[in-house]
Amino acid sequence: MQNNYKLLHLGLLVLLTFFIYANSLNNKFIYDDILLIAENNFIKDWKNFSKLFGKDYFSLFKEVSYRPVCTLTYFVDYSLWKLNVLGWHLTNISFHIANAILIYLVTFLLTADYAERTADFAEKTSSPRHPVTHSPSSIPLLTALFFAVHPIQTEAVNGISFREDLISFFFFFLAFYLYVKSQTPVNLSRNHLLTISRASAICYLTSVICYLFALFSKEMAVTLPLVLLLYGLCFGSLGKQFKKNLSDSLVRSLPYFLIAGLYLLGRFTIFRSPGILGLYAGHPGYPGGNLYTAMLTTVKVFTYSIKLFFLPLHLSIHYEFPVAESIFEGTVILSLLILVLILLASIFSYRSFPSFCFSVIYFFVVLLPVSNIVPLGLVIQERYLYFSCFGFCLFLAIIIAKVAELTQRAQRTSLQISRIFCGLAVFSVLVFYSLRTITRNCDWKDDLTLWSKVLRVYPESGMANFVLGNEYVRQGDKEKAIICYKNVLKFEPFSMNAVKAFNNLGLIYKAEKNYEQAIAVFKAGLNINPHSAEVRLNLGNLYAEQKLFEEAKREFMKVIRSSPYLVEAYTSLATIYLLLGEYSEGSKTLQKIKEIDPSNPLLERMKLFEYQQNEKK
Repeated sequence: MQNNYKLLHLGLLVLLTFFIYANSLNNKFIYDDILLIAENNFIKDWKNFSKLFGKDYFSLFKEVSYRPVCTLTYFVDYSLWKLNVLGWHLTNISFHIANAILIYLVTFLLTADYAERTADFAEKTSSPRHPVTHSPSSIPLLTALFFAVHPIQTEAVNGISFREDLISFFFFFLAFYLYVKSQTPVNLSRNHLLTISRASAICYLTSVICYLFALFSKEMAVTLPLVLLLYGLCFGSLGKQFKKNLSDSLVRSLPYFLIAGLYLLGRFTIFRSPGILGLYAGHPGYPGGNLYTAMLTTVKVFTYSIKLFFLPLHLSIHYEFPVAESIFEGTVILSLLILVLILLASIFSYRSFPSFCFSVIYFFVVLLPVSNIVPLGLVIQERYLYFSCFGFCLFLAIIIAKVAELTQRAQRTSLQISRIFCGLAVFSVLVFYSLRTITRNCDWKDDLTLWSKVLRVYPESGMANFVLGNEYVRQGDKEKAIICYKNVLKFEPFSMNAVKAFNNLGLIYKAEKNYEQAIAVFKAGLNINPHSAEVRLNLGNLYAEQKLFEEAKREFMKVIRSSPYLVEAYTSLATIYLLLGEYSEGSKTLQKIKEIDPSNPLLERMKLFEYQQNEKK
């Protein structure tokens, strides 16, 4: 009977999720999708598959983080769909449905397992403990439904290149599910050895492997060991002291902590983009310029995120979030007060209401990677909240179930009235979230629609003006594009967006044969960030087009010094050597191209270099 209910719940979950995202299937490639997918030849040839695991990943894929698992799905999708955007969206929706199913299964284990163990413990003790005060049959479904339809998820689901959050979460929760399934009573013998059954050992090992997949999908998964530790503390063996639960949990989760530590070490050494490709205006810094202001801003971001979860009315792909300068600001004080009260409530409920405690602490733990402890260059993004959405949805489901139980216990309230009241509450929440998600999907129709929405809220946004400028260029409306780029320079004159705006203005002037103006704006961009390879490369190409070969060669060599794996710089430099008759240097440059990108068409010129060198001799 229970299995029939589970199948019915899962069927409802799949149908509802697909229904509310069905209107997103024909949305276009937008924003990062164009660079990473539509215009990325790397993912269009399986011969490049092996390069996912080499040092050239960053330069060839134009990525700043090492996420080969996500990139692999681009290979698969391109093989299946080419550039038919419907298929790519279908993949994203499928991952979101799978994640909702995993949430149902994990929550079912957490609530049902704890309720069963509470009842067993009550029978064995002289002072019986009351069972957990919520129904294990309703909370898994409510949590999964809220997660599936919540509007905050629309960014991760609609943005095809944002699927890294979906994939990382999938392996993160699969690892969590298998870890919970692997748990058997742990007896620490004199030799401190864990006694685990064969089936449990298989689940545990598979969980560890899934964790590796999660990490190499996106860095957000690094918090899993902390979540496992939290699980052990909240749902560990009843009757044990806190220290005993902590000790058991640490032993069980130790391999995950070791993997996380090794991953972080590699993340900032081996799996690091060399100079972030030199394509961006310097390394991202702390909001406000230092760790102190970054942490104060993060406090405000956390409370604002909670507000977005409860009332997801004003959603945006980009937020102009004010940086906190002092702890004595009113908004900072209020945010700190709210967070402290929430955390205290969860801590005090640790013994009597562990599910509540778990949901709250989990919410904040999984936000640690995006809290600007390590500077990200971004303050708040909706896709950053994909992981924490589970904590909120579990919290909301628990509260509704708790209210239902309290109304049932009240002598003046009948069971039927209680069920009607809670049913209406759940129905209202689901309808509100679903309608908001459906309407938000429409905003993701294309870049023009999406970023015009941002511009209405933040008319002085450099990012919104920059992206809209790019979209106008694609549509051939250069006049509107120039206006947008100049707005970027007006509102954010020394920002990363300003450098990119100068670069794109230079390309427009170059196309119009206005070389003097183009050179001026390229140099203006380099004045802000002398290490921008993109701007310097375009300046060098402009010099080459004007037959100023020495100036062009100088610019290309500067690009190579700052971005030694940027193949475009080597191809441009090799062309200059060919034109100048410097065949020996040209051969060396082409050899470097061969090391980075063996399939580069310019390598055909290697034969010409060799022939001309022989003739010269």
